[in-house]
Amino acid sequence: MELLHIFGWRHLHVRTTLGKVKGVYRHLTATNVLGWPDLAPCWNPDQPGRLLALELKVPPDKVTDAQRGVLEELAFSGLECHVIRPVDLEKRVPQLLRKQSLPPVVTDTMLRLSREYRDQVTREIAG
Repeated sequence: MELLHIFGWRHLHVRTTLGKVKGVYRHLTATNVLGWPDLAPCWNPDQPGRLLALELKVPPDKVTDAQRGVLEELAFSGLECHVIRPVDLEKRVPQLLRKQSLPPVVTDTMLRLSREYRDQVTREIAG
């Protein structure tokens, strides 16, 4: 999250709390969407038209089916979706946050690319 702030990004962070469900303590999140990304949306006033959804994973954690489904839906809806792991923090994340947005024009080509991007995100999440 510190890198987001350094590069001028703002975000909503879904925090977990410890709650009791049917007598058992579990980690709970305050969202109505199972699998919602940890940081979403993320936006930068200096990069209009660009929204990110970031799922943070620390080994040995893996992306759940619910998280995969939400990330795929968000990607298809136009958000840039990324799974971020500690190994990404040095190079990939700073490059991602510096990248400039494209003008928000919707064309057939962009819709095709959006589908291709969704497929790429799906492969990245599965990896």
